[in-house]
Amino acid sequence: MKLSIFPKAGKLSAKVRVYKATEPETVEIDDISAIADYITTYLWSPSVFNGTRASKNWASMDYLALDVDEEMPIKEAEEILNYLRCSYILAPTMNHQKEKNGVVCDRYRIIFPLSESITNREDYKATWNRISKYFPADTSCRDVSRAYWPSTGPVIVKVGMRTLKPIKAEHYGIERSKPRKGEGIGKLSIRTESFLSGTISTNWHLEYLYACRDMKAQGYTKEDARAKLLKVTGHLDTWHDLPQLEYVYNDNTVEFDWRKNEHNR
Repeated sequence: MKLSIFPKAGKLSAKVRVYKATEPETVEIDDISAIADYITTYLWSPSVFNGTRASKNWASMDYLALDVDEEMPIKEAEEILNYLRCSYILAPTMNHQKEKNGVVCDRYRIIFPLSESITNREDYKATWNRISKYFPADTSCRDVSRAYWPSTGPVIVKVGMRTLKPIKAEHYGIERSKPRKGEGIGKLSIRTESFLSGTISTNWHLEYLYACRDMKAQGYTKEDARAKLLKVTGHLDTWHDLPQLEYVYNDNTVEFDWRKNEHNR
């Protein structure tokens, strides 16, 4: 798997001039854990270029990166990543737990190794859009020519049960249906009911995600799920909450069991 680094941009310095970051050096990474050495030392990019670092020279991508500046603590992101059961690298940025725009919070990047290279820009956009629904990712970092300053560490490397599979643009947003066991509405889990009752205050994004998927699995329509969630939150924002609900109802890569009887809960 390939990654671009920019040795001429210097090491561990955020004050070098941007023009020094135009000449990439492509490196091969055979072991996912080896990526930590590169992303904590060099300015880097998940993209591979034919020539200088420029959108027009973009060739391919073996890793997909999300930049999270605010809203979600690292611990909560880890919960969602472990729920997705995929391999990932989680790397704090230089501004992690430092004041930025008057806010001190967790700031980090999530890097997903891909099961196959992305060579089509539309496929990249579709893949980025889909996985970013789980996290409040910075959309300004979506450009294929984006480069990132070295992370400060410690870097968390997790090998999951699967590797993120790129999404084909022609399939993105198309609802795919699977037969669901049973008929009618199934029993919501105790975990979901606790969230809907407003008794859960920690790991909110993860519990919201779980509740969305559980309601879908139990046969609730998207409109019914939205109505139930509105009773808890009072408001579903158009930036994160509603897009994630849409994503859940259009995605079948992670499924929960349908529960008919009380004792199956």
